[in-house]
Amino acid sequence: MTTSLRSERARLMGPAARIRWGRLIRAERPAPDRWVWTLQAGGQSFTWEVAEVDLAGRTWRLGDWWLVALEAPPGVPVAECLTPTQAWSSDHPWAQASTWTASTHRWTVLRQVRQFFYDRDYTEVDTPLLVASPGMEPFLDPFETTFAQGSRRVRVYLPYSPEYGMKKLLTLGWTRIFQIAHAFRNGELSRWHEPEFLLLEWYRALADYQAIMTEVEALLVYLTRHQANRVPWDEGTLDLTPPWPRVPFAEAIRQFTGIDIWAYLDDVEGLRRSVETSGLGPMPAGLDWNNAVLWLFISHVEPRLGRDRPVFIIDYPASMAALARVRETDGVAERFELYVGGLELANGFTELTDPVEQARRFEQEREERIRRGVPPVPVDEAFLESLRLGLPPAGGVALGIDRLIAFLMSAPDVAATLPFPFAHRLALEWAC
Repeated sequence: MTTSLRSERARLMGPAARIRWGRLIRAERPAPDRWVWTLQAGGQSFTWEVAEVDLAGRTWRLGDWWLVALEAPPGVPVAECLTPTQAWSSDHPWAQASTWTASTHRWTVLRQVRQFFYDRDYTEVDTPLLVASPGMEPFLDPFETTFAQGSRRVRVYLPYSPEYGMKKLLTLGWTRIFQIAHAFRNGELSRWHEPEFLLLEWYRALADYQAIMTEVEALLVYLTRHQANRVPWDEGTLDLTPPWPRVPFAEAIRQFTGIDIWAYLDDVEGLRRSVETSGLGPMPAGLDWNNAVLWLFISHVEPRLGRDRPVFIIDYPASMAALARVRETDGVAERFELYVGGLELANGFTELTDPVEQARRFEQEREERIRRGVPPVPVDEAFLESLRLGLPPAGGVALGIDRLIAFLMSAPDVAATLPFPFAHRLALEWAC
């Protein structure tokens, strides 16, 4: 194929129809003002017309690696010589047109997400990635490293989320803040998990979890407005027209399993018998009530949630409150999770503001880690001090950006949305 190049070239490397790179194996000059180049990479050859003006002042020779492009914005050369480390072959997974298409979609979504919050008068913030405590969640494992300065050695962590840092900002007076942050969870590598991933978190003073759920709805409606709020997913179509159902956690379990978990509160053996009588077992041995209920939910409820339209699961048992406020009237946590097509997309709270209660929960989570036989992590004392200074009543949520983009693209996994997936970077395989 012979294609005339203009004097401008695309800096965006893709899709393949608009850019090629490879080893220069042939150069012919049919006229004084142009060349015909043949590039070869990955067992394929591509022939392009290159204007003399595009090569003015450049030395070149056969055997060099070059990049040439079409339909480019002005200001950069059409053809560029590549160093050996830049010269990826055209069959490299990162060089495929599908990768560039996915990446372009990804960054478009990120721009739209930011615009949604700018339009609502939110301030974009950033918080540290090297922290004294990664978070206290007992079933997550951190990445850790060491700060070294002379003889001084200090252990630091990569955070599970930017939550602690963002709440500290709320205590300093910010009232509407959001962040798109890298987050880290060791050992998580699967279809829907990357050890390093993007989290969108936002917090709003004087709001509760009901108000935050309404904003989550509004965000997804905004992102799908050009599709009439319909998204293809898993051989079907999901309708995102709000309002979405808000189903209490215990009611969702009852709907899908027939089991009333409140009838077996703190009665693990009674719950086990009910599970096995219903044909839903066997339940793993050694679980306390909290983890037995979680097993029931994850095994028999979660995969069936949000198959036709998104659904919020709300009002969790107090033992699953995490950093959410527990409602005094009925003893449930003002917490929600959003499920779309069987996939958990977001986790939000009416935020706990009581420093004494928060310290008590941290201690419980520390004891749970010890019980599991994994090293405890330090408590973020500065976070507790910020609560003592006064965290205003607030609502907040963490939403997985990689999963969101996979959903919007109908992608088979989160890796398909990333230009540099973790498994590719380290030549690893992930389990399903």
